Amino acid sequence: THLQYDRTSDKVVVNARAGDKQAKIRLAGVLTGVEWLPAS
Repeated sequence: THLQYDRTSDKVVVNARAGDKQAKIRLAGVLTGVEWLPAS
């Protein structure tokens, strides 16, 4: 699991790998919203 902080958008981005698939979790603020985005 890779944790990355984006200062420009002030968000914490977590890259998690599940099997052969990758998912990107974007945490905005204090977990007010969670987005699952396909890995590029």
